[in-house]
Amino acid sequence: MKKVVRLSPTLGRVAPANAEVLYDGSGFGAFENPTGWEELPDGVMMVTPKGEYLISKKTYGDVELHLEFRLAHMPKARGQQRSNSGLFFDDEYEVQILDSYGLDGVYDECGALYKVSAPHVNATAPPLQWQTYDIVYRAPRYDDSGKLLKHPTMTVRHNGVMIHHETEMRWLTGWKEKDRMEPHPTEPGHVKLQGHGNFLQFRNMWLVRLGEGGNVD
Repeated sequence: MKKVVRLSPTLGRVAPANAEVLYDGSGFGAFENPTGWEELPDGVMMVTPKGEYLISKKTYGDVELHLEFRLAHMPKARGQQRSNSGLFFDDEYEVQILDSYGLDGVYDECGALYKVSAPHVNATAPPLQWQTYDIVYRAPRYDDSGKLLKHPTMTVRHNGVMIHHETEMRWLTGWKEKDRMEPHPTEPGHVKLQGHGNFLQFRNMWLVRLGEGGNVD
């Protein structure tokens, strides 16, 4: 049989002129204290098993974000131990990063809105292959009295495949149920990358702030 390698069509996606570059290989200046993170050649950053959350210095509301990531090969690990990380919006809403290649793609596997919604398609590539997330996040909406009008939403393309389309985040993506029951944030939060005791690599991370009419390209 002939081996076929399918690469994401958005690998190397160029940040537009109005983008804020979070990481391009020129240092961790966009983030708070990058404990347990290292810079590698060719514009790559790596979280180590001692890595803590990598948290943006700025806060953001509605954004479109591009990220490229590479999972470690961990053949002896299982489940949540296989190259686990996550990409967070508003501090609270996680898109899971995990080696879920060949699995079912459930609510806690790669591409899931963690504990909220499983990906419609498991688009995960094999470990050691660069992958992409292209995500539009819309923050919750409130009226002048503070009443929630609209839950936050996510549109996620994983390796160019639409796996969520304007999916409502009806609760936070906490691991414990009591954490998920907390109210939505009322102020813009940070973008975060999770350290979860594994090695993972990331590159080409940028975002664009969106107005009410912003769309995915």
